[in-house]
Amino acid sequence: MSLLPVQVEDQVRHEEALPPGGGQCKSCYKILRNKGSLYTHIKYVCGKEKKFQCPYCPLKSKIKYDMKKHVSRIHPEMSEAFLEIFDRLYCEY
Repeated sequence: MSLLPVQVEDQVRHEEALPPGGGQCKSCYKILRNKGSLYTHIKYVCGKEKKFQCPYCPLKSKIKYDMKKHVSRIHPEMSEAFLEIFDRLYCEY
């Protein structure tokens, strides 16, 4: 008994499910809406450790922008002081 026809059929159905202009991570199989999101996911998220620690709560993030957004929304009273030093602490050079 051959499983090949079922595998091919499943692959075709899967490729049809991908959004136009999007793609799928080959490591974790997550489907992303566009190539930019796929690039960000592969470079900064998939298999990476969370390296950005919120100084005000236990939350950690894999993406610098997400931490800035978190502090601005969840700790607004602290965000001005935080944003002043955050970019210097996590310089991307």
